[in-house]
Amino acid sequence: MSDSDLSGLKDPASLGIDRPERAVAFLTALILVLLGYWFFAPPWYSVLHKISLAPHVRDDLFVAKRLADEIADIKKRGKRPFRLLLVGGSTARELTAFDQDVSVALSRRCGQPVRFINAATSDQSLVEAWSFADALAEHDLDRIIVGINYFRLTESRRDLFARLSNVRLALPLSAQLRSMMPADLRSVPKPEFLSQLAMLLAHKGELAGMKRPGASSGNIPQKGREKGFMGARNLYKGPPRNSAWKRERVSHFIALTRVKYEHVSSQASDLWLEFIRRHQQRKIATTLLVLPMDPSLQRARRLFDPQLDKALERFERAGAGVVDWRDLSVLSARDFYDQQHLLASGRRKLFPVLIEALSTYVSGCHKEEKAG
Repeated sequence: MSDSDLSGLKDPASLGIDRPERAVAFLTALILVLLGYWFFAPPWYSVLHKISLAPHVRDDLFVAKRLADEIADIKKRGKRPFRLLLVGGSTARELTAFDQDVSVALSRRCGQPVRFINAATSDQSLVEAWSFADALAEHDLDRIIVGINYFRLTESRRDLFARLSNVRLALPLSAQLRSMMPADLRSVPKPEFLSQLAMLLAHKGELAGMKRPGASSGNIPQKGREKGFMGARNLYKGPPRNSAWKRERVSHFIALTRVKYEHVSSQASDLWLEFIRRHQQRKIATTLLVLPMDPSLQRARRLFDPQLDKALERFERAGAGVVDWRDLSVLSARDFYDQQHLLASGRRKLFPVLIEALSTYVSGCHKEEKAG
């Protein structure tokens, strides 16, 4: 039969296949494919256990992929590096550009392999932070760095549990966190297959166009070379907002947050204290890094700092480390896009300060940069 000779083909109806049966066959095949995806997903995606179509899903998906790569690396490496994980919101995310640059600088400074992973994401709560920490804690993790500011102390226990009803987790809910929840909330349903499939399709192009998570810009960034300080997840670009705009934003923040902050900051610090203690039980240390702030936040600091200082004292008494960057002299207003998010110039200036601070928490760090 030639390519153009279709006379020998039978009509589907003559074979006893009608439209309803074809529809059923298609749906059956689709269900089998989805089940196969669920139970036999490729290694990098099997870690993406729970994801909704929340606005920040792209950020969470990036970190989940980054952690999956790190876990795969852990399983392959013969020599164990010291491993640091940074969690927090978008302000912490904007502290660094490339994980590899930080890792290489720390390794040279300390004379031993060190791995740094920035797992901070937009609007990250304790729920996501704990799940990201658990992902590595199950394999290999030495210290967790929590990027803390006023936002980390505005989440009550009620908020924490309410957030679970609108899950945007890219990883399974932490078993430790689940044990703290009321019994009726411990069973968080998995999102629908089609929702996850839609998420993948919606973000496939974006993910394909992004640099591989943790990829380096080439070499350790040098002074004045700001292009080495703009990574795939750094969302804020210059020029910085003017001082009047920043002051207006701070006034809005105070009006929106002050009352709740005063009521729940103590409860929020209780939750982070539990986070610290439970990881101590697993021999994983925690450091609270108070994130840098634009000078426009001075008015807010007079109102919010007392509760934050009390929380930091509690964390230190519990054995956590504290690094306070509220008054860094190396940064100016032009290094912040708004009242808190760093621009590339700020990351460049902060880089040596970051390496110095993190090296303090690397066991056996020689504190001297190695040649080569």
